[in-house]
Amino acid sequence: MVTVIAQMDPKEALDYTRGLVDENEQSYLSHLIVREWARSDALSALATVSNYEPSFLASGLEHTLALSWARSKPSELIDNVESVSMKTRVLSLEIAFGKIARRDPMEAIAKLGSVENHVGNTSTILNNIVNQWAKKQPDIATDWVLNNFSREDPQRHTLLKQVLPSLTRQDPIQAFELAMEQPAANQGSELEYSVFRQITREGDIELAKKLLPRVREKSKVFAYGDMAQALVDGGKTSEALEFGKDLEEEDRRSYQEYVVHLWSYSDPKDLYESLETLPTSILKSHAAERLIRNNLGKPLLTDDQIEHAKSFLNSED
Repeated sequence: MVTVIAQMDPKEALDYTRGLVDENEQSYLSHLIVREWARSDALSALATVSNYEPSFLASGLEHTLALSWARSKPSELIDNVESVSMKTRVLSLEIAFGKIARRDPMEAIAKLGSVENHVGNTSTILNNIVNQWAKKQPDIATDWVLNNFSREDPQRHTLLKQVLPSLTRQDPIQAFELAMEQPAANQGSELEYSVFRQITREGDIELAKKLLPRVREKSKVFAYGDMAQALVDGGKTSEALEFGKDLEEEDRRSYQEYVVHLWSYSDPKDLYESLETLPTSILKSHAAERLIRNNLGKPLLTDDQIEHAKSFLNSED
């Protein structure tokens, strides 16, 4: 009902909310009205919202208005972006350009120059454009990044992180080889790790096994974690534990504890039945502690089973 009224006479509907005593009701209804108004006449809505009382709601209403405007009429928002406050400007532009990019990424890129004077740094907006582009045309988006940014440009690394997971779904080998060709990252994870992670998420465990040794050392511990997740999700918990056997002692212990952590959530009864077979007393204690703790919030084991699990605890647990 409120939505219909907001569509017919949004100014009068918003004026009505000014007199509401219940702040929660006032906030809910005013945001709903502004969201609808932005779809038909955002500039008029913006002018009215700027004078809204109480003033503490005005900022939130402008935020809601700008995001609704960006989604419903992205080009119009871009052309009038100077009317939006700075704290809402970048996010609304990210949404608007992303919306255009889903239809025509090159049009979005061509428009980007028109907002540089209004936001300064447009890198996050470009990230969103390329991300949307990669969802439909990962190979073309990848080529555009490679052709428009030098190997040393940090933006190239950032944009490749956006496109490579999508390219991985299309051609995982090409994506991995391309990632390995890029310079090592100064900060954050390596590009090949983002490819490897996508491969494990897609459930291609055999390919992941082949590629893991090539993941650069900086990201290898994270790659092992994703491998553990994929194996446990696939019900291959014994293989997951065995997979970390070649790690250094400290890393192997952390890896195995992570496997047990995942196992305790995915199949706690199976973990309970496997307590005796775990390779070390430390790991048995860790598994028992996880089962006991998890059972407090979601009881799946009987009181007798919990008592038996307690027998595996070391004194410090």
